Amino acid sequence: IPAGAAVPTTTTIQPLVKGSGRAVGEKDYIQVHYRSWSWKTGKQLEDRWATPDVGNIAETIPAWRSGVVGQPIGSRILIVASPTDSYPEGSNNPPLEKGDTLVYVVDILFGAATPWR
Repeated sequence: IPAGAAVPTTTTIQPLVKGSGRAVGEKDYIQVHYRSWSWKTGKQLEDRWATPDVGNIAETIPAWRSGVVGQPIGSRILIVASPTDSYPEGSNNPPLEKGDTLVYVVDILFGAATPWR
């Protein structure tokens, strides 16, 4: 997060590395590595890099749905999530103040139309 940069007012998705797998679907179950930071404080809030996280993309915040759906598996993306598309009222998990913007770096490891075991 650049020092002194203006807080974004809209969610931004930036592909950093384009994967070679199929595109993630809007109802897919995904496996990802990710880290998140608070725009306001610059502090890291979450670190899911060592242990991948799994879940249904349809059950994530709007910024993730718009950022991950359509991306090829194997991609790395940057998501700058406005409060409107993340946690408008703040959150305890991740610990986020009302009105703060989240910054994510996400590696999309796997995606499938049905849950896997």
